[in-house]
Amino acid sequence: MFAGTFVSLLIYQVLVLLWRVFLGRRLGPGTDAGAQAISAAIALYVGAFIAARAPRDPLALTGPVRGLVVSALFFGTLIAVGLLPIPAFTGITPDDPRAYRAVEEIMGDVMKTPVNIQSLAARMTEGNALGARRFILERTRLPDGVARARVQAMTGAIAFIGSTQREIDEFLARTSLATLLLGAILAALGGRDGVVASTKILERKRPERFERETRAA
Repeated sequence: MFAGTFVSLLIYQVLVLLWRVFLGRRLGPGTDAGAQAISAAIALYVGAFIAARAPRDPLALTGPVRGLVVSALFFGTLIAVGLLPIPAFTGITPDDPRAYRAVEEIMGDVMKTPVNIQSLAARMTEGNALGARRFILERTRLPDGVARARVQAMTGAIAFIGSTQREIDEFLARTSLATLLLGAILAALGGRDGVVASTKILERKRPERFERETRAA
């Protein structure tokens, strides 16, 4: 039962990363939610199958399943402590310090208050260029034409930051996916080899018990 649960978690994370690697630039909130739902359904089915099947076929499945459980616990711990990043592809958010710095660099000569800069950065990251221009006109004495030019400059800066962040997310997703897949495969092989080695030792040292357990299986 627990083995199937841990394997389901591992499969779910692998599938989510696959979606994000291959659909990274086209992922939106709705698409990502649908991908997670499909991944959960597949992972639960496979995990339930393994949980039901493994006790009936110990020599063929127990070793690899135990290896997958070890890898699930191992990678789950790494993800929990932040050593194995799982990018969410959320892009640049209003509280991103890079957005604040970009806006401050362009507007710092006429807008000194951090609260105003943060409010303007939030509008820019949300794509609200019109609201940003109106905010500039309300809080500064800049002419409308200059305000438009400043908004265009901030739009380009925010777009560059967002593009850079997406490239970083795609690289992290590919790296994490490769790490999970390779680790899971090696763990399954290690578990299989461990069962084979234990079986050979039991057959050599305790032939009666080996024969009894083989018949029971």
